[in-house]
Amino acid sequence: MLTFLPGSQVLAFAGLAAAAAPLVIHLLNRQRYRLLDWAAMDFLLEAASRSRSLLQLRDVLLLVLRTAAVALFGLAIARPYFASRAGAAAGGGAVHAVLVVDNSLSMGRERLGGDGTTQLLDDARARAKEFVGRLPPGSRISVLPLCGPAGSFSFDPRRSVEDAEEAIDAIKVVDRAGPAALAIDMASRALALAPDLQDKRVVFIGDQQGVNWPADAATLAAVGEEAGADGGAAKSDGMQVVSVRPPDSDNTWVESLRLEDGIGDLETAARFTAVIRHQGTAPRPGVQVTLSIDGTDVATETVDLEPGQAREVMFAHQFDTAPAADRPAMVTVQAALPPDRLPGDDSRSIVVPVVASLPVVFADQFGSGGEQPRLNRYGETRHLRRLLAPIVARSADSKALIDVRHVRVEQVDRDLLADVRLAVVAGARAPGEVVPVLREFVEQGGRLVIAAGADFDVEEWNATGWDDGAGVLPLPLTGTVGRLPDEADELRPFMLDWKSMKDQSLFRVPGATEEELADLYETPLFFKAVTSGAAASDLATIAAADVRRAGEQRAERSELTEKISRLTRLEAQGQARAEDRDSLRQAREAFERLTPTWLTWTERQAREPPDEQLGPRILAAFEGGEPYLVSRRIGRGEVVWVSSGLFSPWNNLPRTNAMLLFDRLLRSLLADTLPNLTVDTADQYTLPLPASSRRDTVRVTRPDGSTESLPIEALGGDAYGVTLRDMTQRGVYTLVGTRPDLADKDKRESTAWKLPLAANGPARESQPELLDAATFAARAGARDDFRWVDAGTPISVDGARVSGQGSWWWLLLAALGCLVAENVVLARSNREAVSAGGAT
Repeated sequence: MLTFLPGSQVLAFAGLAAAAAPLVIHLLNRQRYRLLDWAAMDFLLEAASRSRSLLQLRDVLLLVLRTAAVALFGLAIARPYFASRAGAAAGGGAVHAVLVVDNSLSMGRERLGGDGTTQLLDDARARAKEFVGRLPPGSRISVLPLCGPAGSFSFDPRRSVEDAEEAIDAIKVVDRAGPAALAIDMASRALALAPDLQDKRVVFIGDQQGVNWPADAATLAAVGEEAGADGGAAKSDGMQVVSVRPPDSDNTWVESLRLEDGIGDLETAARFTAVIRHQGTAPRPGVQVTLSIDGTDVATETVDLEPGQAREVMFAHQFDTAPAADRPAMVTVQAALPPDRLPGDDSRSIVVPVVASLPVVFADQFGSGGEQPRLNRYGETRHLRRLLAPIVARSADSKALIDVRHVRVEQVDRDLLADVRLAVVAGARAPGEVVPVLREFVEQGGRLVIAAGADFDVEEWNATGWDDGAGVLPLPLTGTVGRLPDEADELRPFMLDWKSMKDQSLFRVPGATEEELADLYETPLFFKAVTSGAAASDLATIAAADVRRAGEQRAERSELTEKISRLTRLEAQGQARAEDRDSLRQAREAFERLTPTWLTWTERQAREPPDEQLGPRILAAFEGGEPYLVSRRIGRGEVVWVSSGLFSPWNNLPRTNAMLLFDRLLRSLLADTLPNLTVDTADQYTLPLPASSRRDTVRVTRPDGSTESLPIEALGGDAYGVTLRDMTQRGVYTLVGTRPDLADKDKRESTAWKLPLAANGPARESQPELLDAATFAARAGARDDFRWVDAGTPISVDGARVSGQGSWWWLLLAALGCLVAENVVLARSNREAVSAGGAT
């Protein structure tokens, strides 16, 4: 069967389509002229009749040569070869075997036998060695662990059975998922590395989880194309899908673990929610779920689980770890179950920030000096201040979540915001001249909440705060809706629409039903709100403008960086002229304006959001569809717009429990500014380091207790950091930086910093549903390039015969020959024409 290299079929079809062009042009030229009878032409036609046959033969020959040249060139770049099912194994010929072994988390399922505890991966290794041992002499074997890690194997084929068995024994279970698409792609890459061996075998050994295979044949074909194989390696040589099944597939696992609001403090109890799921044929009663903090068990809950059931288990814990004033304490939290047959997913860890006295700016119409409690005169931010820093009896050593900085809007400046992560502006009549400072604050990663209320002036805020998208408002303001109670003869309140909020996890409360949440958020009455341009087309236009603006800034930043680098080199070499030094100063000033860096807590190398996250996003809306909460990413930070008041008579929200949403909103915004140290298992994780740590010695302790040193590497520009590779184990990785103690006469190293990092694999890998021959056949449909092999069936050594891999070179030579022949025909015709002209 004629086959092409993966993904190159389109080149072959394009070449054949282009080959038809000369024929089409020829046919169009024949239809371009009309035949007219002309008496004088009879003499000319009689004179040319003798050469007409030769001219027609020449034209046909040229047409064939041109068509063949284009078609042959298209086929050549598609790299064709021939594959057949009749392998040469029976004749004893050497083969190239590609062996993909599933080493995902589910292959760590254990069973107790006569030889002790074994894993499902041991069964896969045994099947792989049995297959390798039956290959013909001289065969080469590519041994590929499906889930890596990347540094533990090579795609190059091994030349002996012993080397292949050694590679098979080296495969370990890792905490990752094993999708079939990845197996197809890896096999396709390996097949290209032994073109001299014509016979190919591809074998994929694993437990064949249903979640890792496409649901039907059409999707399977699409997966193969996306993997770069148009059906994958199985289409070129046939893939044997080998199943290794455990005696039973019941499983209970920790599906997720999270801290409500993402941030902990010393004032209120932290609330954790663990989701425990069970799949199997029988219920599992009395499952103990244990919560541990920094390795110490602090709480245990017992749950009964039915097959197919997921249970939310909630814990409350009061942190007593005293964080530093300028940075959070990073605490490791783990939810764990008693071990079952698959112990790898019986726990899940996270790293949570515990903070105290984080500075937060609250700017409103009065500030701290203008409020008069005796006259009930408070600023618009009063209730938000009370939410995050409640006035309660505290000991001298206790600290609130935040340190409140209450000012008037016009008092906001860089010095006030330098160490601030969150700022709230509410009830201000106009922003005045603080918009550029607030914009820079957000661009560097700060979070900003802007709320209406009090004497909010829509026109002033729209002119300065929106500024055609260059300000800090998420979208333009158009006016107001509703009237305050003391302004209206008849009250016409409106409410929030829960349907507009229900898809946002921010508004979810653990354990609350849909009806309870709807009652909670639809209780407040709103009397007045600010309207905005929030039609779908308006939002799309704003998003497009944000993407364009971000692209222009990146281009300008790149140009300035190159210019500064070039001029700095000239200055260092003593070759800079006076105008060069002026240009360098101007470029640095322009770069500082474009990339402000006056916030003390941000990392300069932090990434900006991708383009798809730019533009305004409506978080909550009123019943009529008018936005209530709108967020917008600006630079590395975020702005949230609140279209009504927070304290004034614009609504009665502060008198209802729905005010809870602002506690969660502000805490989540604060949490977004803190390092995210809970990650997925991956090949590597890069941790940027501050300049003060560039000479530190960095070591990492992995979940299994092993320790290694990490070199500090340049990350680009003036950024440095360490890269932790092969993060394939679930659990906590502890990074420790040490440096010589200058106060110690022996200069012994002391710990400068310590940072935990929690890694977890995908929860879907814990699903115990396994395919069998019938379910696999239903998914594969009529495709015969995937062949199912049950546990008791030997893996076939017969495979596909591949030949003609070098035919593309001969096709290319043939295309060149057609072009040469065309020139020869044309040259001869021209000589004959010249000779005929000379004779006359």
